[in-house]
Amino acid sequence: MLPIPAVQLLYPVPNASGVSTNPGVLIYASSQTIPVTLRGGGLNVGTSATSVPHPLPQPIAPLLPGQRRFAVAHSVLATQTTYAVVVTLPEVESCGNGGTTRMVETTIAQFKTH
Repeated sequence: MLPIPAVQLLYPVPNASGVSTNPGVLIYASSQTIPVTLRGGGLNVGTSATSVPHPLPQPIAPLLPGQRRFAVAHSVLATQTTYAVVVTLPEVESCGNGGTTRMVETTIAQFKTH
């Protein structure tokens, strides 16, 4: 099996509490853009790709070497809810001369709204 791309949540900082429920952005680090979903309170909150804001919101986690910043926009979030940040990544299984690719959902972090 080949490694999947590394993905890191930068904003909000992983395990943050008191995150705003207003529509906003989520910033992550990766080598490529990837699908991101927020799951909390029994609901999925879809996201859509957007530009990384400038200046960057604070506090923000540091960027790892070799990664780039990407952002996704999200709608209003529920109050007092813990959200999991779920990404969908390709996983390649190699066997002999060929391989198969399947998409795998992975939780990379969580945060709680105020």
